[in-house]
Amino acid sequence: MGQERKFLTFRMGFRTALADGVMVPDSPGHMATEQFYRAEPGERLHLCHEGYVFAPAIFSLDRKQEYIYRYVYAPEEIWALYTQNLDPGSYGKEDYIFDTACWFRVCVKRKDGKVLTEEDERVAKDLVAFFSEEAPAYREKEWLRLEIESAAERIESVVACVEKILKMPGESQEELKKAEKAEKAEKAEKAEKA
Repeated sequence: MGQERKFLTFRMGFRTALADGVMVPDSPGHMATEQFYRAEPGERLHLCHEGYVFAPAIFSLDRKQEYIYRYVYAPEEIWALYTQNLDPGSYGKEDYIFDTACWFRVCVKRKDGKVLTEEDERVAKDLVAFFSEEAPAYREKEWLRLEIESAAERIESVVACVEKILKMPGESQEELKKAEKAEKAEKAEKAEKA
């Protein structure tokens, strides 16, 4: 299996907050990914143009229990925990290789620290490449396959019974109706006694 290359999508004028990893507007010297991307160990980010530096904000796959068990919403509806890996010195130009499964977003700025321009906006479409493993073909789990087969057998059995009842000769259907009436009468009699 090879690696698939995908370019990240950036939103101009936004940065990633150091404290909690949320998007911060009104930052003309930055661009950041609004979307969260999923990474696995060994996958990497690559800066494709000179003159820029980037910093990934890493979110673990763990969730705060309060988001699960209480009526509380995470900022930006992100249930992953921010690892607080960012600081002002986090920006760099070297490839970032993920060492653990996580969610991430990326913030980019010019190396010279100047405000972003229209040219920077044009460059943004292929500025940072994410090299990820190609998704494996779907493989059904054995327990799921067995459950599906079992459910299908039960459904086929019920359908066969219904078909058998519907194909009964008229007398048998009359007997079935009599049996249903008798059952209802018996229930009513028990209810009166109670």
